[in-house]
Amino acid sequence: MTIIEYLSQYEKAEQEIRDVAKKRDHWIEMATSVGCSSLEPNYNSNRNTTAPYVKGIELADELNSKISGMLTDLFALSSEINDVIDLAKDTDGKQVLIYRYLCTKSWKDICEELDISEKTARRRHDKAIAEILEAKREFGED
Repeated sequence: MTIIEYLSQYEKAEQEIRDVAKKRDHWIEMATSVGCSSLEPNYNSNRNTTAPYVKGIELADELNSKISGMLTDLFALSSEINDVIDLAKDTDGKQVLIYRYLCTKSWKDICEELDISEKTARRRHDKAIAEILEAKREFGED
């Protein structure tokens, strides 16, 4: 895994959380919008008598638990990535890396935030990546 792929894990993990949250929201919506399709007093002992919204609530609760675990993992990953970014010596480069990989900002947003050109932002980014790779070599890591 390259250093860029490593740093990009945070954005991918955030997207996975958003995807699971979307599924959870779907089940919550399903559970809270259940209509009463039939009020007939028909009883069938072979039929599941659990209210339809219960399944939606249970699935939403399971997804909430999954999201909680994913957020814990995301927090740990952000701490690890921050430690790697700290290996760079240049503070301007670190700032670009933080905006890019932990704040998941686009190049355009980074440039606006820092009031620099995209060329400058990319140069700072590349310099910081080179410093991280050099520091990892000094520590004997790959």
